[in-house]
Amino acid sequence: MAALSKDPVSEPAPRLEYVLSNEDYVAFNLHVAQTHQHHRNELFRYRIIGALVLAAFVAIVAVTMLKVGPAFTLSVSVVAGALWWLLQPHALRRAIRRSLTRIANASALGATGPTRLWLDADGVHEQCAGLTTSALWPVLGRIEESGEHAYIFVSPVAAFVVPKRAGTERVNAFLNSVRACQQSMNTSLDSAG
Repeated sequence: MAALSKDPVSEPAPRLEYVLSNEDYVAFNLHVAQTHQHHRNELFRYRIIGALVLAAFVAIVAVTMLKVGPAFTLSVSVVAGALWWLLQPHALRRAIRRSLTRIANASALGATGPTRLWLDADGVHEQCAGLTTSALWPVLGRIEESGEHAYIFVSPVAAFVVPKRAGTERVNAFLNSVRACQQSMNTSLDSAG
């Protein structure tokens, strides 16, 4: 990888410094819950099942307890199912956020505090709370962004969390460096294979 040197004196490696908080990890977990395909499939199934169960429950109550006609029962059941369909995603996001916040308040979801993230010829490294975590270039996966954060994935549900409050331009420059190194690594592997 010609773009980065292992000798830190010859060329400064791209790096970021910021403070990680529990809220950053809550945002990451919410991002994964909303974007990871497996989670999305599960949530979609729950949405359908919930709408059907609620519609059936309302129909049973309407017929057995309220003794109303089939047209009214059908109308009320459809409305109940539609309301579930429309409101369930918002309610679920809120429930997930509350659960994650409670967990974060009871015990940290990850290392918090002053954080330094840098890359070199080997990969991406994060130093936070006295711990250094490294991910070699072959392990690094996709890079995703939300409005407030960037995520450099090292597995389908684990990532380096980069808050954009560290400076949007600096974060974008760092992410571009990571992408360039990933591209260089892929090109090297393609030409070697």
